[in-house]
Amino acid sequence: MGSQSKGSLDGVQSDVKFKATAKWEYMSASVFFLVTNAIGCTYAATTMVISTIARSSGNKTILLMITILDLVISGLHFSANGAAAAEGVLGQKGNSHVQWMKVCNVFDAYCRHMTAALVLSIIASSVFLLLVAHSIFNLHYYRSY
Repeated sequence: MGSQSKGSLDGVQSDVKFKATAKWEYMSASVFFLVTNAIGCTYAATTMVISTIARSSGNKTILLMITILDLVISGLHFSANGAAAAEGVLGQKGNSHVQWMKVCNVFDAYCRHMTAALVLSIIASSVFLLLVAHSIFNLHYYRSY
């Protein structure tokens, strides 16, 4: 996921040409984003099998525990999305108070890829949260009667 580019910093065109590499491993928020999405994907695949078995056997306790863990995973997803979004804002705008320059004008492809990944992750996290809410309503209705 590395990228090399020649460009300018701070929007000032420069005659100095340089070679720079950006890797997702350099930012801890990107690592957190990737690891959280990998954990969520593995968890979803595992609980899909477990919940199918629990529904067929009528075990409501396992379904309740899965729903609680679903909320935890949903919280992890949204926190990773927030961390990646904050990193993206720093890449787009920089931070003049601590002399961090914006870098997305240099690493355009990297920033576009991270933005696309973040947007898709936010959509997926929102859908996952709606599925958890649906599961809670179904579990409540199932327990009530």
